[in-house]
Amino acid sequence: MEEDIQISFLNKLSCFFLIVLFLGCDTPGKILIKNETQDDVIYRYYKKETDENVAIDTVSIHVPALSEKYIILGFGSLWTESQLKSYIQNLQKIELIKATDTIVLKDKVEIYNYFKKRIKGVHKDEIEIIIK
Repeated sequence: MEEDIQISFLNKLSCFFLIVLFLGCDTPGKILIKNETQDDVIYRYYKKETDENVAIDTVSIHVPALSEKYIILGFGSLWTESQLKSYIQNLQKIELIKATDTIVLKDKVEIYNYFKKRIKGVHKDEIEIIIK
């Protein structure tokens, strides 16, 4: 009887770890904007629509001083080379706006290189932009 309880517990424990393992493999792709300055910053990107008759979508993310914000892109969005190129293909430009200056990235290669060197995480699921 006691042996059956131990086997049942081990089976349940094994199932639990398998579920956690499979859920952990499909993590959402993220872009972290971390503001380490004493001033507020704005991360702004201009997204092209596939339909040329639709206006360009502008998204501005306000990041207060000494804080961080995430852009969550969805499950399975690991930053592989093809995924990164696909994401960048839809961007027209990116702006990082600080009180003292603004960084503007317009060229696809420039945006790719900027993001590529900031990929982090065990699953390469996060792009980390630190503003100092």
